[in-house]
Amino acid sequence: MQLAKPLIKFLIVMGALTLMWFVTYEFALKTNGMLDNYITLHVTDAVCFLLNLSGYETYYKTTLRLGEAFIYFTPKLKPVVRMGASCNGLELFVLFLFFIVAYPGRWVYKIPYLILGLLFIDVINILRSYWLTLMAYNHYPYFDLFHRYIFIFMIYGAVFGMWMLWANYFSKKGYE
Repeated sequence: MQLAKPLIKFLIVMGALTLMWFVTYEFALKTNGMLDNYITLHVTDAVCFLLNLSGYETYYKTTLRLGEAFIYFTPKLKPVVRMGASCNGLELFVLFLFFIVAYPGRWVYKIPYLILGLLFIDVINILRSYWLTLMAYNHYPYFDLFHRYIFIFMIYGAVFGMWMLWANYFSKKGYE
C-alpha cells in the first residue's frame, strides 16, 4: 500500500495539470493564437537559419492564420514546407514539464533539469524540422514515412528517455 500513495499522488497531479492545461489552452491560448505563433515562428526562423548556414537561400512568410508559416527556397516561388502549430513542439514541452513537475524530486534539481530538458526538446524539434524541410525540398520519397513515423518515434523516444533519466537518477538526488 505504501507504493500506491506516490503513484496516486503522481496521477492526481498529472490529471490536474492536464485538465488545467486543456482548459487554458483550448479556451484562451489556442483561440488567441499568440503562443503557437511565437513558438512556430521561432522554429521556422531557426530552420531557415540552419538551411542558410548549409548553403541554401531560404526565407519564410507568415500567413494570415496565426501559428503558420511557409518556408521558401530561392528562387522558387512556391513554398516547400508549411510550418504549423502541430510542428512547433508545444505538446512535447507540456508533456515533459508536467511529468517532471508531478514526479517526486527536489526542486533544486527539478528546475535546472526542466530548463535543460526544454532546451533539448527545442533543439531536437528544430533539427527534426530542418531535416524534414531538406527532404521535402529534395523530393525525398520517404518524406511521409519520416514525417509521420520515424521522427515522431525518435522525438517522443527522446522525451521518454529524459523522463526515465529523471525517474531513475535525478529524482533521487539529495535523498541518499
